[in-house]
Amino acid sequence: MVTNSEAQHPIRFWLEWLKYQFGYSPSMVMIDNSDIKIAAINLAYNKTDEADIFNINVKIMLCHWHIMKAWNAKILTKLARDPEEFDLAFDEFEIWCRENEDWETYELLDYVEVNYLPKKEKCSKAWRKGNYNIDTNNYIETWHRHLKEVYMMNIKKQRLDVLMYLLWDVVLPDMMQDHIRTTSGVQQRRLNNAKRSRIEKAMAFNDIEAETLVNAQGSIVEVLSFTTDGKTYEIDVDLQRNNMLSCTCMDFIINKASCKHMHLVNRFVSIGLPEKDAHLPMLDYTMRQNEEQVVNATRIREEERQEVLQNSLQNARSIISSMSEYAPELTEANYGVAAGPHMSRWAED
Repeated sequence: MVTNSEAQHPIRFWLEWLKYQFGYSPSMVMIDNSDIKIAAINLAYNKTDEADIFNINVKIMLCHWHIMKAWNAKILTKLARDPEEFDLAFDEFEIWCRENEDWETYELLDYVEVNYLPKKEKCSKAWRKGNYNIDTNNYIETWHRHLKEVYMMNIKKQRLDVLMYLLWDVVLPDMMQDHIRTTSGVQQRRLNNAKRSRIEKAMAFNDIEAETLVNAQGSIVEVLSFTTDGKTYEIDVDLQRNNMLSCTCMDFIINKASCKHMHLVNRFVSIGLPEKDAHLPMLDYTMRQNEEQVVNATRIREEERQEVLQNSLQNARSIISSMSEYAPELTEANYGVAAGPHMSRWAED
């Protein structure tokens, strides 16, 4: 969505368009601390019959990075601007420390109560379950910076039509190529720190150690705990598609991302990870769409060429017909010898 408005209405209209036109209903949405965006999401997805009461069909999460940025900005407003102000602030800080040994302050409490306590379910990690260990929207922020600094850096006319052309003809093909290379295994996925840590823990065991930890029995794979003796986790497997579905460990239950036990099974038993299989239907769909587009484009191109040929033949017949009417006039009696070169060039044209 591209808009210069800061109101909720364009966002709500866009979300409702996605919902009703394409059936798109996300389970979670990560945003910065914006009441406007929260209102738009609630009105589009979480609206009930009762006014000002919303359900949680779409869970809203606030980006931790943006929260810390807001806190840091608030703290910077409290910095002393000169030595006298510093000494005064330090004296007040000493008095505050003596009077409040438990580090409580009414201003800080008021700030938290007004700005964050009403949104605790959206910003606190205590309420975050099944979010794939993603607590910020920095991936999108990074892509926005890449769009502006790489794709749009040398474009002088940054109008809306230029942006739409750029997104459709340049950015989208690049993204689809990256997606196909990644899902086909040609290009490595970009891993976050949590996933990299899980893979490193799974790769820390040699083949003999891995064999003692993994016990595959049909659609259930048992994996011994890496840290607790005697504790076993069970991984549910889809035998038909040969990929793992779930694990009973807390890491998978909370984050819904491939845990270290899944990575160990993937390495030792060669059963696919959930994320890997989740991309395959999209890859097949993309390839079918590309094939259909090529067929349609080829058919349209052939129809256009056939139409051009028919028009050209008709024009040629008209020209020949008109020339045949004047053919009897092309005699030596009507032209002098000086007209010879000009007549040759006319005939060649």
